[in-house]
Amino acid sequence: MSYQFDAKQFLRLALIYSDVRRNPNNYLVNVDARERNMGTQLVYSYMINPLSRLFIGYGDSAFADEATPGLFRTEQAVFMKFSYAWLY
Repeated sequence: MSYQFDAKQFLRLALIYSDVRRNPNNYLVNVDARERNMGTQLVYSYMINPLSRLFIGYGDSAFADEATPGLFRTEQAVFMKFSYAWLY
């Protein structure tokens, strides 16, 4: 999902979910029959000029398997990126 406030700024939300089911008898090592992963990311962008941008965001990820049936958060991150183009 993305929302464009105006020509200089936008907000983007990304949700990524995967649900893997496999037959453990097909593997030589022990694997879980079911594994789920979910990642989220929220990013705000502001364009200072046509060659420079500021990004501020948050992201996290979670997983679930047979040992942990509910989604368990594994990572969280808050980030900021500033890109500036020097003009000659």
